[in-house]
Amino acid sequence: MNVFSTLVWLEFRKGAGWLVALLGIVGLALWAVLRVQDTPFAATPASVESLGLRFLYISLAATGGVVILLLSMVFTSRQDGTLVLLSVPDGSQHLWARFAYYAAFSALFLVLLSVVLWWALSRAQVALSLGAALYLVAYNLVSFWLPMVAGVLLIRQVNLSFALGRMAWLANLVMLVGILNLGGLGILLLGNIAYTLPALPFPTITALGFDINAEVGLLETGLPLELPILGVLTTALFVWLAGRIWNEVEA
Repeated sequence: MNVFSTLVWLEFRKGAGWLVALLGIVGLALWAVLRVQDTPFAATPASVESLGLRFLYISLAATGGVVILLLSMVFTSRQDGTLVLLSVPDGSQHLWARFAYYAAFSALFLVLLSVVLWWALSRAQVALSLGAALYLVAYNLVSFWLPMVAGVLLIRQVNLSFALGRMAWLANLVMLVGILNLGGLGILLLGNIAYTLPALPFPTITALGFDINAEVGLLETGLPLELPILGVLTTALFVWLAGRIWNEVEA
């Protein structure tokens, strides 16, 4: 077993309990969806209420998953577990291993939740293939979730490296504002370059034989390829900065 896989395994050992909690949230979402009365999709109050409840429960589950993910990253980062290694790897290796674990953590949660969403929509006779649901999950994972994970790793590493103590809240606030401003700049950049590259197709969603995308004009131009590219670049920048901070402080 090489150093990287060993570090990922150590992260799993520290965060296994949080992973169980995450699976529990998916189970609760499935249980809640099962309790909603099946009503075929139609322009009726009962149908709208049934579909709205399904989306509400799954949205609450997604919010709970974000909270679990953030709590796991905060509470498992203090004990690194590197004493079991013959030689302690540098910070970049450790941060990339930690990021890989939480990326897999996020991907597992989103895939399971997308399966629940796909199944809930099929019960309401809204046709969205499982492959299309997973395709949207992958797009959102790369575009939004992974940069969020990397940003939290960066903020947490600054806290651990410089032992900010009572002023940690202020430093965290400044870093959070900075990351949000960087996100705002990314949105402005995306607005200027969106659809410069070939767009990714938006999956077909049908109900009662009608193509919802065509009926409501939902992203007829497709999904901008630039957004996941910016997500990958932002993720790499945050993890690299966190690794550099670790190496500078520990050197």
